[in-house]
Amino acid sequence: MNVEENSPTTIASYRRTLFKLSNWLDGANLTDITYNDLDDFVNRPVRAGDGTTATKRPASNTSRRQLMTIKAFWRWLIDVEEIPVSKDSKRIRRKKAQIPDGVPTPVDDATWNLVWDSDLDPDDRIWLGMAYFCGFRRFELLWIAPEEVLVDERVFDFLRKGKRTSARKRHRLPYGEIIEEHLRPRMHTIGMHRIDEWLELVEWLATSRRGEKFLSPLTVGEEVALDRNTTVWMPVERDNGRINRRLEQLLVGVGLERNAFRPHDLRDSAATNLYRAGTDLLRMAWLMNHDKLDTTRGYAQVSAVYEAERSRNLHGKQGDEWAKQGDDSR
Repeated sequence: MNVEENSPTTIASYRRTLFKLSNWLDGANLTDITYNDLDDFVNRPVRAGDGTTATKRPASNTSRRQLMTIKAFWRWLIDVEEIPVSKDSKRIRRKKAQIPDGVPTPVDDATWNLVWDSDLDPDDRIWLGMAYFCGFRRFELLWIAPEEVLVDERVFDFLRKGKRTSARKRHRLPYGEIIEEHLRPRMHTIGMHRIDEWLELVEWLATSRRGEKFLSPLTVGEEVALDRNTTVWMPVERDNGRINRRLEQLLVGVGLERNAFRPHDLRDSAATNLYRAGTDLLRMAWLMNHDKLDTTRGYAQVSAVYEAERSRNLHGKQGDEWAKQGDDSR
């Protein structure tokens, strides 16, 4: 696998998957691994993360990512002649994900407001807002540096997580535009009364942590070798765990179940709220850093209630009538 063609986040993902695969195979000879063995690995039950011994099916994106890694690894093994070309190895290379698409699960307004209106530490309010309002993924929250917050322009200029070439480019995400042009004028049910506080905190943290490797105090990170000559300081798996555990603590602290919502649900919320606010889909796709409109539609939960709200934000009272009638002419 050519390191130069992949971002550091993708390489780190490869490393984690192959490490888990190695443990799963438990010393078995690679030439003895069958198609069914790898299928069992991709669909193996994982810990539910609720503090019990319960298990659950892996998230669909996790299964797809692991399948992609295994296929690339198997192609490489065949290319370097570590394993022979066989009927089974060909099946592995051609394997397609038989995994249902995940359903977007945005945080409902009441739950969000309960957390957002609580007595949050400044650091917690900052990362929660970055995820909920701006659609930051967990890894992006951990990796963004203070210098990548352009306070004067109200822009996050950072490296997006993603495997596609365009998704790995730096993304100038205008958080000022998201707040002032899309959310503040129209979305009055999602804690906008504290948005000025959040904006001030983001700019305060970016200024106070200048010179630090990471904006988030939750990130410890370590120096990771990409190849023999290249190393990069980046978040690692245990940093992801810190965000998960911190969110659980915040939820329990306001009287909710510890798994009331996940960090990625906040990204679903960002897309859904932009949709509700009537944001143009092309602009939504750019803000969410999606290559395809179908991906953007997949992130935003489209329900009858939200469709009516979007129509009202776009067309005023007339939009309510159109939504009731199901009129597609608008």
